[in-house]
Amino acid sequence: MAAAASTSPYVPALAGPASASAPKAVPSVRDLLGRWAPLMVLLVALAFPMIEQSLGLGMMNPMLRILTSVMLALGLNIVVGFAGLLDLGYVAFWAIGAYCVAWLASGHFTEVTIHVGSGIMNTIPGIHLSIWLIFPIAAVVTALFGVLLGAPTLRLRGDYLAIVTLGFGEIIPNIFRNGDDIAGHNWTNGTAGISGLDAPNLGGAPTDQMLGMGWGTWGPLNLWPWYYLALGLCLVCYYVSVTMQWSKLGRAWMAIREDETAASAMGIHCVNAKLWAYGIGAALGGMAGVFHGARIGSVFPSSFMFYISISVLCMVIIGGMGNVWGAIAGAFVIEGLNFWLLPSLTAWGQALGLDIDFSSWNMLIFGVLLVVMMLYRPQGFIPSKSRKLTFADGDDGGGGSPPPDAYPAGMQGPDGDAAHGMHAPLEVGHEAHATAAQAGLAPAHEPTTLGAPVHPGPAIAAHQVHHEAPRAAPAQPQPQPQPEPQPHAHAQPTAPAQPTRRFTSRFAQGSNPFDRPLPQRRDIDPEGAPA
Repeated sequence: MAAAASTSPYVPALAGPASASAPKAVPSVRDLLGRWAPLMVLLVALAFPMIEQSLGLGMMNPMLRILTSVMLALGLNIVVGFAGLLDLGYVAFWAIGAYCVAWLASGHFTEVTIHVGSGIMNTIPGIHLSIWLIFPIAAVVTALFGVLLGAPTLRLRGDYLAIVTLGFGEIIPNIFRNGDDIAGHNWTNGTAGISGLDAPNLGGAPTDQMLGMGWGTWGPLNLWPWYYLALGLCLVCYYVSVTMQWSKLGRAWMAIREDETAASAMGIHCVNAKLWAYGIGAALGGMAGVFHGARIGSVFPSSFMFYISISVLCMVIIGGMGNVWGAIAGAFVIEGLNFWLLPSLTAWGQALGLDIDFSSWNMLIFGVLLVVMMLYRPQGFIPSKSRKLTFADGDDGGGGSPPPDAYPAGMQGPDGDAAHGMHAPLEVGHEAHATAAQAGLAPAHEPTTLGAPVHPGPAIAAHQVHHEAPRAAPAQPQPQPQPEPQPHAHAQPTAPAQPTRRFTSRFAQGSNPFDRPLPQRRDIDPEGAPA
């Protein structure tokens, strides 16, 4: 049976059998890119080593550095982009993860001999665990340190939170730098660092013969295994970020980022949410540290300087805070500039006949590019929807219209939905407000003032008839001459008419706060004391 059509102009008609044959909307290019872009990026990433080797680009080392920065950017994006917690000491978690692999996959502690899946001789002293066990161990350890950092900063915001996290980022590297004599033990080997870390093991020579790609020889000349390991870790970080973003906890983070007081009033446990943000972000940074230490084969405290925290923060901001793909794009842009584009400018200039050494101007060029980016694209390359709305009014502060994709499908702004003809808002005064109805997209409405009922009429049926059939303009009554009143001897003087109070028609009888009697004024004696 066909669905009955709606009689109200404000309710869209229900779809009947005739709508089944309606042509489907053709997806736009943007929808297609949003749907297939992740798969395309993954396919290109999987084929990159073969493309790089065939073209002889020499970009494997820069790409390994970029993938490491992608892990760090995704971890910091959870803290800064999702939860809105400024963290200037994120390099500390990277350092903790690197020293975890240095302690658990090397011969540093010669007093003990522990071997678990390391693939090396059992007679070699030290702690030698498989790197596949070290990844989860380092994630848990760095998550605990993240909670320890977040616990004393729960009541801090803004600049004070930045100062505390900055101090934490300086304390941890200094402990590693001076940890060669703590309670009589050499924990970090001081400024010399810890060298000779174990390489990952996937079966040795039999694996080489089976795969034919050198998976059993993890060395500085065979970068393919390291690349695919970094790519796998990036996929893990991406999955964690996307999963947490749209979870209940992720929505709580975003509510805290927008307004912590309002989020707390709505029942969100801000303390637990903040601690989870610090813990999960730190865990991803610790995994990146494990990969960095195993890849280099040595861990030095000088590798974990403060500028790394600032660099990772720039990746998140330039890419687009709160957007997973924005953090990835920011890592590619920042690290690509620092480790590939700017170092190549000198060679390109010499090829063009320019005798200029750009190596001494790298930081200047990088700083100028950052300033230009913040002036003309402060929301980042791929901003989140909330950040896009924040910058929708234009950079000049003079206002403007939000982008077409800022609102959900069909919405045309705060005035209502053009496709469904939402009611016009209340208006102050008699001037009509610009609504979708006046544009011909919905039934017209009469201007409504605050001093009159929204829909005059005793019943809902009268309200529907009022909208279905337009009323004719009432005829103007002709003024009738009124006889002048004759004075009467016993007539009582009439009281002057009281002016009609505003807002009287919007409240029940006796509940209008504007009709409450004013308090009695107390007389003041000349001495200044109340009578």
